[in-house]
Amino acid sequence: MRLSVRIALAALLLAAPACTDAAPTPTRTPWPTATPIPLATATPTPTPIPASTPCAEVPDAPDRDDFALAQRFSGVAAAPLPVETLYANEEVGFTRRFIGFDLIANTTFEFDATVRLVTPNAVWYFRTDAEVDTEALAAAADEFERHILPGVLDLVLPGDALPGRIAVVHGSLPGVGGYFNGGDVFPRAVRAHSNERVALYLNDEAPLDSDFYPAVLAHELQHLVHWSADPTESAWVQEGFSELAARTLGYDSIPFLFYRGNPEVSIRDWPPLDEDPLPNYAGAALFSTYLLDRLGADGIAAITAQQVDGKDSVQAVLDVAFPGTDFEALFADWLAANVSGGSTPPYGYAEASPTVQATRTLTGPGSVDGEVTQMGAWLLDIDASAPLDVMFTGEGVTPLLPVDPYGGESCWWGNAGDSLHASLTREIDLTGVDDAMLSFRAWWDIEKHWDRGYVSVSTDSGRSWSILNATSSTAHDPFQVAFGPSYTGSSRGWRLETADLTPFAGHEALLRFDYLTDDSTHDSGWCIDDIAIDDIDLFDDAETGGDWQAEGFVRIGSAGVEQRFAIRLVEGTGDAATVTPLSVSRDSVVSFRVDRPATMVVAGFADKTSEPARFEVRAVESTNGNSG
Repeated sequence: MRLSVRIALAALLLAAPACTDAAPTPTRTPWPTATPIPLATATPTPTPIPASTPCAEVPDAPDRDDFALAQRFSGVAAAPLPVETLYANEEVGFTRRFIGFDLIANTTFEFDATVRLVTPNAVWYFRTDAEVDTEALAAAADEFERHILPGVLDLVLPGDALPGRIAVVHGSLPGVGGYFNGGDVFPRAVRAHSNERVALYLNDEAPLDSDFYPAVLAHELQHLVHWSADPTESAWVQEGFSELAARTLGYDSIPFLFYRGNPEVSIRDWPPLDEDPLPNYAGAALFSTYLLDRLGADGIAAITAQQVDGKDSVQAVLDVAFPGTDFEALFADWLAANVSGGSTPPYGYAEASPTVQATRTLTGPGSVDGEVTQMGAWLLDIDASAPLDVMFTGEGVTPLLPVDPYGGESCWWGNAGDSLHASLTREIDLTGVDDAMLSFRAWWDIEKHWDRGYVSVSTDSGRSWSILNATSSTAHDPFQVAFGPSYTGSSRGWRLETADLTPFAGHEALLRFDYLTDDSTHDSGWCIDDIAIDDIDLFDDAETGGDWQAEGFVRIGSAGVEQRFAIRLVEGTGDAATVTPLSVSRDSVVSFRVDRPATMVVAGFADKTSEPARFEVRAVESTNGNSG
């Protein structure tokens, strides 16, 4: 989903022990020369040797260019909107029409809103027919100007300022407390749902004088400011930092208890809004709090400024501030801190002491099969009456997809990531036929409505493209993001797809597959196999690169990608806890001795896949000495 949203939590925050988690106080020290808190010493995990050869590192796909896409698919030559338009200076009484998103009904809608107040950095819009408490509005706007805006800027983009007045638009927004839409910066000729105005959107069901209102305002403002510095930042970083902003400013925020109750979720790979992402939200917020403790406020600002995304943005800051340290070690330390509940980093929090509990226990010799989400946790309490020798054996490879190629050893995969554009192109010669039919096998798990896969043909050397209406492509486009018939949603298995090429008979042409994602959230992607045009005796089973020009598309097999593990053994609780980093060997194995109650914490890391990592933990009665 391309909106950076804060889900509607007013009722939950009122019912829960609101903000019982202490808010961290950001401190700014000279960075990167500040004295770091040392990371736990751990031997870097070498590249494992799996049973079958995994893919080499999967290169990132190119970033999407909406102006180029509009030119290619729609013939629209558009220019970026000027700053004066995006940050306009509307006056009180001015009325304009906005396009909004209904994330419950999955549709867009239009509403008229009128300016009720103008402040130095914002224009405050409300639905034209809404009754507005002018005193509450004045107080909320004053809080924004005096506390929220300077606080958010100081946290994530210190020394910067807004280039003009943003719009704060209040309307009926089903399913969310508010959102920021980066697509508003594009002309409507490029993005049909654009409001051509930099704006925050807030659900007007939240009273202006409620505790919930400034929290949502701070959350969405962080999205806007972060987007201005790095428009392609990963959703988990964006959402975590937005909750961090609300919390550090002293406002209601998503309670950490949602993560405490489900601590094995991935903070990177989130479910859709209708499948309860609250634990993921809370986990990302808690990790951001930990980053603030470990890196300081200047570290948070440095991550925001990085043009690489996700864990790479954190690693880039670590490389400068703490040379030789590793994101995966830091992440595992965070998981250990959540178990130990100490009050000082690295195995605790400066002002918050959340603790999580394992849901499984090993009480003696035996074995446990486990799986851990990527950038998630797996927890095991070990509480035996006698010392145990424990061996962890992980699978060194994890599949990129939950399915194998349709036939043979390979298929063409459209990559994974936010705001990407992967393409796969080749020449086809239809000059000798009067009609032709394209067929191919396809599997897809594409974020429904928001991300899209296209099949298209060009007969003018790629200057313009005609999108084909294939068997399972759809013209349904509730959020006005598609350029034409396209693949979205889930295929639930391999399908045989066809598309008519007869309109291009008699021509030399280019055939192309395009996979596009938006800038927030993506699923496993799109894989293509056994591409055929029988009329010209063309068949490609993806076993070689053939005559294809691949930009972002990658030939993958069933072997998958390298899987890495980071493991911590936590003995005791609080500041008295002992945390031992366990060095995982080249073949994803580590052995250790446990002679008192402990919690084993396993983290998994594999790029480009949301498939879980699998492993076995086996324990036997201990022999003399250490088994490590």
